[in-house]
Parts: sequence; structure tokens; C-alpha cells
Amino acid sequence: MTSRPHVIVSKRSPHEIFQEDHTLIISATPQARIIVVDSHPHDYDLLTHDRALSRLEFQFFPDGRSLLRSRESASPELVIINMHLPDMSGLDVYQVAFQRWPEIPVYLVGDDYRPYDEIQARTSGAIFYFCKPLQREWLTAAKGLCA
Repeated sequence: MTSRPHVIVSKRSPHEIFQEDHTLIISATPQARIIVVDSHPHDYDLLTHDRALSRLEFQFFPDGRSLLRSRESASPELVIINMHLPDMSGLDVYQVAFQRWPEIPVYLVGDDYRPYDEIQARTSGAIFYFCKPLQREWLTAAKGLCA
């Protein structure tokens, strides 16, 4: 008999759900899903608390292995990956994401701007390379997520 994973609702926001596998889902009534692989989910507060983006579900994975272990089969509308994860390179995670969802745009992000990271991101095939904090307008390029 398998048990269902525990879901803990954070006291910080009624829309944050921490799952047992340490992934974080922030959602109201989602119509589009964005997967974010980053050990600092609160760096995305500008996006997750923006009323104009309330129809988006942000699913956070704290590291590359969490995404690899996930059984995510439904395609997201966008994947955002930090270049510097605690357990592996964001470029390696990008390759996995691209294999899993070849038709989905992938953004690589940096905690701060590094020219070498931008060159690596662009040559890897990522759609965009951005530095934090991400802005709402930058999401509009991904299949018109923001109306």
C-alpha cells in the first residue's frame, strides 16, 4: 500500500504548497504551468505575486535531481533553469528538460550577470538567458503566457 505524499500549505501565502519532495507549487487557478529549477524560489516573488500572472502555476524544483526524479509527464508552457544549481549544472538540467519536452521553450537564468554564462546559455540552445530578478515582460515571449 502506497501512501500519498504530504502536502504542507505555507503560512506565507495561501497559494503556496510545499510537497514532500521539496518541490513548491504556487498557483491560484492555473491555466498555464511554468517549471522553475532553482534553489531560491523566493527570487521569483515578483512573478508569483503579480496579479497579472495569477493564471500561471509556478512549480519549483530546488535542484536538478528533484526534476530528474519527478514524474512530470504533462508539458509545461515554459521551463526556467538557474545556471548554478547546488547539485549540478543548469546546462545539464537544460539537456534533460529539452529531451523531456523538446517543443517547450527553456530560459536559463543567472543569479548575477556573467558573460561566460550567457555565452554558454546561448550556445546550448536555450531560448533566453536572463539575470534575476526576472520581469513579467520577459515571460511574454514564451507563447504569450501573459495577456
